Amino acid sequence: INSVGNSYTGITKHKQYWTTGHWSRFLPPGAVRVDAASSDPSVLATAWLTGDQVVVIALNVGGSPKSVQVALGAGSPCVREMTSERSGAVETARVLDPVTLTGPGFTTTLPAGTVTTFVARP
Repeated sequence: INSVGNSYTGITKHKQYWTTGHWSRFLPPGAVRVDAASSDPSVLATAWLTGDQVVVIALNVGGSPKSVQVALGAGSPCVREMTSERSGAVETARVLDPVTLTGPGFTTTLPAGTVTTFVARP
């Protein structure tokens, strides 16, 4: 919160605000965490079921871009497209182009030091 003396002048949203938003905006109360795994220790992943959606949140905590495969497991709803949003040092809540799935997943690149949320709707 910004102020001059006792007068409110606005608010500054820091990077932590945008990072936390990947969980608070995309995961409503009642979301159920499901298994998510990464073979790269610098890529951290969580996945959630919320209604008829699958939400995958991936963090690249490393110092270089990482090519990753996002794959939905058996029992996932029939998904044709995933939307995504990314935040990092140079982006805040940047909406990315939708990805059309022709199989159970797709490959994408996570820039260094970013958090990306993928939302799959049937």
